[in-house]
Amino acid sequence: SPPDGDTISDLIGEAAPNKEKPAQSGQALALSDEQFLRLFDSISNARWKLAVGLIGVFGLRGVELHYARAHRNHLHISYGKRTAKGSTEPRDVPLLDPVSRPGLGRQLLTALRSGIVELPPLGRTEGAASGAISTFLRRNNVWMEFKADAKSIGERVSVYSLRHCFADRCAMASPAIPPKAAAVAMGHSLQVHLQTYQKQHDRLRIKEAFANANKSNYKAAVAQ
Repeated sequence: SPPDGDTISDLIGEAAPNKEKPAQSGQALALSDEQFLRLFDSISNARWKLAVGLIGVFGLRGVELHYARAHRNHLHISYGKRTAKGSTEPRDVPLLDPVSRPGLGRQLLTALRSGIVELPPLGRTEGAASGAISTFLRRNNVWMEFKADAKSIGERVSVYSLRHCFADRCAMASPAIPPKAAAVAMGHSLQVHLQTYQKQHDRLRIKEAFANANKSNYKAAVAQ
């Protein structure tokens, strides 16, 4: 068996705090709904606009576009991801629009169901599909702006940032979507959801809580 993480760290050491991270290291940041909509609106190619819209509104993995079937009020995904712990089951992803763009999910479902707009060519594996989407997005100025902004603070955005966007939307809905329900809709375990997606959202809520507290203190000081 390999040594545990602490032993490995003792053997190979740790990177200096100011060392630039590898391109794919660390968890990708979630796009906010505002960022997602700005990216979506900047895409003129109808096929890619549909693909990026479906991923961001329904929280898909890129490869799942091959396995997506539109219904009136949900998107059915027949894809089952196999991992060392088993495989995910086919699932239905209900509508959950960005607050500032009601009806977007239904528009995307209608476009997919009609077949008038075809999805762009994507590889059949998860890596190939993500690579194709990433290659397209690198030609988009808004996307490259997001990547540059993330890099400036030692973070990164990737195709998965669109999937993370859906997870944050679930957590920030009013009332919030329970983590178990969000995990089922995204096709992963509750443990993965809490350790990966919810953790990132919790950090965001901590920052928001302190920002709101500072605003309240400022208003109170002005009132005096």
